[in-house]
Amino acid sequence: ILLFTLPLIAGNLLQQLYNAVDGIVVGNFAANSENALSAVGTCAPVTTIFIAVAVGMSSGCSILIAQLYGARRYDEMKQAVSTALILVGSIGLVLTVVGSVVAQWFLVHVLRVPDSFLEDAVAYFSIYCFGLLFQFVYNIVAFILRAMGDSSATLYFLLVSSVTNIVLDLIFVVCFHWDVPGVAVATVIAQAVSAVISLIYMFKKYPSLRFGKGEFRFHRDKGFLALRLGVPTTLQQCIVSMGNMAVQRVINDFGITAGCTAGLRVENFVSTLPISFNVGMSTFTGQNIGAGRLDRVHRGLRATCAMGLSCCAVVGL
Repeated sequence: ILLFTLPLIAGNLLQQLYNAVDGIVVGNFAANSENALSAVGTCAPVTTIFIAVAVGMSSGCSILIAQLYGARRYDEMKQAVSTALILVGSIGLVLTVVGSVVAQWFLVHVLRVPDSFLEDAVAYFSIYCFGLLFQFVYNIVAFILRAMGDSSATLYFLLVSSVTNIVLDLIFVVCFHWDVPGVAVATVIAQAVSAVISLIYMFKKYPSLRFGKGEFRFHRDKGFLALRLGVPTTLQQCIVSMGNMAVQRVINDFGITAGCTAGLRVENFVSTLPISFNVGMSTFTGQNIGAGRLDRVHRGLRATCAMGLSCCAVVGL
């Protein structure tokens, strides 16, 4: 479990760096750095909800895939993979359209973003939404690979996308002076690169997942199981994100958005440990339930609790 989780921890740290770079760049190089940082930061709780949906649904699908993989029911696993790609990709496409349409209304009436940085916040959020489809595709591919025991590949995908994001952030902001819209465009491009690379890797590394004529379709029974597993996980993560969004609304009224953004970036780095252990344990559990090894699940739970709590205690101190 530890060996499987270590690449997840590194990948999640990269993901947080990926998210933090936008704020770091505009906070240091934008024309009005405080307003620019506030604009990016005030959108964070909303973008976190999108990430929660992507991770929650992908996690539910991966549990099903891990169980079928552990039981060596490979034909059914392939059906679950095609269903997961269609289901999560469709959700990402819908949210891309909805997010782009309601961006300004949401920021004005729900988060009550101050006029001083409203224009930048709307620009960032609207552009960010165009990358949601890529974000959802990347997440489902990453969770499919993890369900099959491949946790290191996603680390490399994130490394490529993070470097791409950092380089483009600097080019668009420092060289082209696009400020907030520039970091949003860089993020979308980096997400697209990550999604394309992950799909190419999955189909090239695992020929058994390549779809023949008529194989890439939605299977209702697998879709129902994926939703039954994914919806509770998604709601659990969204509740936390909604709480953060409510806090963000209050913070916007106080006029301390930039300072809070910096603090939340640190908190997000700290939270990568428990999140990574949770994903590692869920994959371990799914495969062993599929293989009928409940004894390993019980031992794995105790070991994961011990490792996770020890790491969190150290980080907390």
